[in-house]
Amino acid sequence: MDRSRRGRVVKSGLRSVLKLVNSVIGFAGMGMILYSRWMIRSWFATFGADALQ
Repeated sequence: MDRSRRGRVVKSGLRSVLKLVNSVIGFAGMGMILYSRWMIRSWFATFGADALQ
């Protein structure tokens, strides 16, 4: 395998790994947003709007 082909393979693999990592981080961010939304709704269901005053 010559150097230029090896470089393309490495670059392609690195690109795929970075896409996977980016997707995982995106899903984790979405999960945090949905969890915080659930927590806020749970807070208001338990304590009501009076808890903010």
